[in-house]
Amino acid sequence: MKLNCGSRIIEQLFSGPSVSGKPINAWSPRREPDLKFTVNWIRRISDLGLNSLCLWIPSEGNLRIMSQKESTERIRRTCEDRSLTIDNLAVSFLAPWTVERVERVERGHVEKAWSQLAAFAKEIGAEVLEILSPSVPLETSRRGSAGFSWEKTWSGYVSRMRQYTELAEQSRLRLAVEPRPMDLLGNTDSLLRLMDAISSESLGGVVDFSHIRIAREIPALSMKKLGRKIFSVHLSDYDGITDSHWPPGQGITEWKPIFQALREVRYDGILSLDVSGMDVEQEVIEAKEYVERLLRRNR
Repeated sequence: MKLNCGSRIIEQLFSGPSVSGKPINAWSPRREPDLKFTVNWIRRISDLGLNSLCLWIPSEGNLRIMSQKESTERIRRTCEDRSLTIDNLAVSFLAPWTVERVERVERGHVEKAWSQLAAFAKEIGAEVLEILSPSVPLETSRRGSAGFSWEKTWSGYVSRMRQYTELAEQSRLRLAVEPRPMDLLGNTDSLLRLMDAISSESLGGVVDFSHIRIAREIPALSMKKLGRKIFSVHLSDYDGITDSHWPPGQGITEWKPIFQALREVRYDGILSLDVSGMDVEQEVIEAKEYVERLLRRNR
């Protein structure tokens, strides 16, 4: 297992929601991470003592910028200079396409965007694409949730996710879906239901321990349910009340059984530090030190 800087951290550093009060996802075409910001962020992550990261791709426009030949070479060269790898891509714009006006996002459009993603991932060495579970689209009409159909929504979601999975197989990438409380996939069992509908070695899950605790799941049991289908792990602590993503060791989570369960299911992938707060970089340092101590004790 290798420590990694999660994409949440670049979102925090870029948007500063704790200071501005603006939601992280309130992007506009004029305000997205550009190449300069991304390169500087890679250097900052290296300075914090990490040698792996999950690169955040918030939009198609950002993907076009990052996948230009000059941009890709700059990113790759910066990583090589710092002995740092990009193992995962967190692709924000893929999730809404699965449910929100899904019929308007043509298959050809998805395939074109995926082709860009796959080429970019290959160039920088990323192996896993992380996507969130989409929000439940209850506001389907002016009448609010009156026009909502669970059966239609689930069927459309599975259809789109089957397309994503087929594209992942063709690209030799792995697709990791992160369930979140209050979303379409709200817990481990709903993620397993998706995997029952789409059987593929290329489809797996992201385990976020804050979300697991908020959903009142038993973390070690969730690990054993998913087993080899765990493609990425997000390390954050839980205070018992909010979804604040505290640094590991600063909440109520018992970490020893979690790491024991990960060893039992033979997880050997990325452990992403997934924290947020007023001083994100200091929290990364604290989380890194705490997790490294845990890993040394549990060898």
